[in-house]
Amino acid sequence: MDKIIDLSVNQQEFLCWSCHEHLSVRAMFCNHCGSIQPVRDIDQFQRMGMEKKIDLDLQALERNYAALQRTFNVERFMIRSQQEKTYASKHREAVQMAFDNLRDPISRSRYWLMLNKAEAKESATQQNSAIISELHMMYQEAAEPSALDKLAQRTGQEIEMGIIRLLSVLRVQDWDSANKVLSELDELETLIAAVREKRQSLTPQNDKV
Repeated sequence: MDKIIDLSVNQQEFLCWSCHEHLSVRAMFCNHCGSIQPVRDIDQFQRMGMEKKIDLDLQALERNYAALQRTFNVERFMIRSQQEKTYASKHREAVQMAFDNLRDPISRSRYWLMLNKAEAKESATQQNSAIISELHMMYQEAAEPSALDKLAQRTGQEIEMGIIRLLSVLRVQDWDSANKVLSELDELETLIAAVREKRQSLTPQNDKV
């Protein structure tokens, strides 16, 4: 286990597991001996080298992800110790998780709420919005593939508009509205999955070949 050196209330340093020199919590490699370090408990924005904000430069995120993939590539650790290979594997997992989470606006919003300790607590089920109720009714009545295709398109548009609303309220830290929009987006994503499943069930077998 790495020993933590408590330098101040707001700053901590770690010791390199190999040479025992002081390192920053963000150090991925020891700048003294070059050994890869264990995955530290930092937020996903820091892990990806991104500024901590709800609106991300997705091209920059892609570039940083590609760079980190090269940094922790398996081939770079072929002749390293088993411990360093294990650390590299853990870094790859952490980077992949952070990348997948941050590039998707809905999962990024959930994470942003968590970081700001603004997640909704368990409460009674909220009444569906008028639009979602309408879409559910359309789903129940749809009996032809063409009707389901139109419903999927409409639901997809509602998801896109919901994401725009979600990011907008998060920018002004309207946490209650953000949680409400997220709940609606959950309903819409569940619905569009059901629409696709129903559409597939109505597709003749010879059309699936």
